[in-house]
Amino acid sequence: MKKQFQKKEKGEKFGTIKYVNAILSSSFPDGSYGGQPGGFVISANNKNIYIAGDTALSFDMMLIPLKNRLDFVVLPIGDNFYYGNRRCSNGK
Repeated sequence: MKKQFQKKEKGEKFGTIKYVNAILSSSFPDGSYGGQPGGFVISANNKNIYIAGDTALSFDMMLIPLKNRLDFVVLPIGDNFYYGNRRCSNGK
């Protein structure tokens, strides 16, 4: 999924937002279904930011920088249900 945004005053492109898959169940506190989990690659002004969302480490994450030069990445850490800071930095 790819969405382009336009500046209304001049019609110039703002950038793009790409939805990327995330691996995790998605539910609200009452147990109802919360929708498809996902992250985003936001591109604007020749910069790319990857926001992984609420996800576990997956092999698919290795594919994202093959199509987008990433300048900044936001990953969930906590070392309980997700990966800790050592695993995020590939320190195993």
